[in-house]
Amino acid sequence: MSFITGFLNLDSAPADAQLAERMLAHARSLGPDGSGLYTQGPVALGHALVSITPESRQETSPWRSADGQRVITYDGRLDHREDLCRALGLPASALELPDPELILRAHEQWGHDCVTRLEGEFAFALWDNRQQELFCARDPLGACGFHYHLDGRRFVFASQIRDVLLGAGLPKRLDELTLGYHLTALVPLATGTLYAGVMRLPAGRTLVVRPGGTPAFRTYRQFTMQPEIRLRSPQEYSEALRGLLDDAVRSCLRTHHPVAAMLSGGLDSTGVACLAARQLAARGQRLVTVSSVVRPGFPDVDWAREESAFIASATARYPAMDPHFAYGEAFPAVELDDRVYDRRDEPLGDIKSFRTREMIELNGLPNTENPGCFFLPGAADWAN
Repeated sequence: MSFITGFLNLDSAPADAQLAERMLAHARSLGPDGSGLYTQGPVALGHALVSITPESRQETSPWRSADGQRVITYDGRLDHREDLCRALGLPASALELPDPELILRAHEQWGHDCVTRLEGEFAFALWDNRQQELFCARDPLGACGFHYHLDGRRFVFASQIRDVLLGAGLPKRLDELTLGYHLTALVPLATGTLYAGVMRLPAGRTLVVRPGGTPAFRTYRQFTMQPEIRLRSPQEYSEALRGLLDDAVRSCLRTHHPVAAMLSGGLDSTGVACLAARQLAARGQRLVTVSSVVRPGFPDVDWAREESAFIASATARYPAMDPHFAYGEAFPAVELDDRVYDRRDEPLGDIKSFRTREMIELNGLPNTENPGCFFLPGAADWAN
C-alpha cells in the first residue's frame, strides 16, 4: 500500500518543510506511483503512492477538499464503497472518486464518527484547518501501520518507524518492555514498538491532536457478538453466509493488477480463493495462487495431514486458478541479514515468516519494474 508521514507542531510554530521533505525521502523510494508534500502553518503531511485500485490512479496526495480547508494523507483500500456513497447521498458516478475524497466527504458529513462508516484497510491523518486539529485513524484490524511520537513540542507520525525517529529526532534506543513481550512469546503490546519513544496507534482507534491541546484517543470499533440471527433452515443459513462471503471477496478484488491469493488447503483460504477465482473467471480474468507445501519425497512427513491434496482439489475444480508452490527452501529459517528487513523496522514475530516471504516473492509486490500481483487482504503482511 502507500506510505504516509507528517507532523504537527504543538506550539503552533510553522512546520519545517525541509524536515518534512527528509521524512518523505525514504517513503518516495517505496512509493513509485507519485508523491506529494503539504505544509501550512504548524502541520506537514507527506504521501508516497503505491497505486492498487483503479481509483487510486487519480490520486495526487496529500488530497485536499474542494474548499482547501481539509487535507488528508491516506494509506489503504476502502471496501463496500457503494454503501458509503449511498449513505453520503452521492450519485453512482461517485464510485470513480478515489478513497481520500470519499473520506473527506464522510468527515464533512459525520465528523470524527466518519470512521464508523468506513470498511477496509486504512490509516490516515486528516488536517482540519478550520478546527486546527489533526484527526488520525487506523482500521479495525490494524492492517495498515500508523506509528507516532508525541511530546510537549511535536506530534510526529508515519507508516514506518524510521520516519518517526527522523521527524522526532529520537535516537535508536530499545524499549525493553516490548522486547520482553517478544522474547516470551506473549501477545505484543498494542501500543508499543521495539523503539523507545515510538508508539503504535492500536487497531480500531482514532487520535485527535491540536496545538496546545490534550491528545484525545477513542476506540471506535470493537468486535462484539451481534444479535442472534434465526433463519428457517440450514439451507438458508448457508445461502446467507455465502452471500456475505461473496460480497466481501468481490469488494476486495477492486484492483488494476493481477490478483493473487495464498492457498493453504484449509477451509478459510480455500473458500476465499475459490470465490475469487469464480468471480474473476466471470470477468475473463485469472487468479494466481501461492501455496507453501512440502517437496514431494521429503522424508518423515505425515502425508495424511499435508495439504497438497486439498490444494490440488481446489485448483482442479476452478481452472481459472494458476497455482504456484513454495517449498520453504529459498530462504533460511533464521535470517541474519539486516537488509532483508529494510522494509520493516521490527521483526515479524512469525517463526514461519521465511515461508511467507518465499510465497510473496514468487510473484512480487506491485512496482513499476514488475507489476506483480495484488494479494487479497491479509496475504502480504510480511512484505508490507
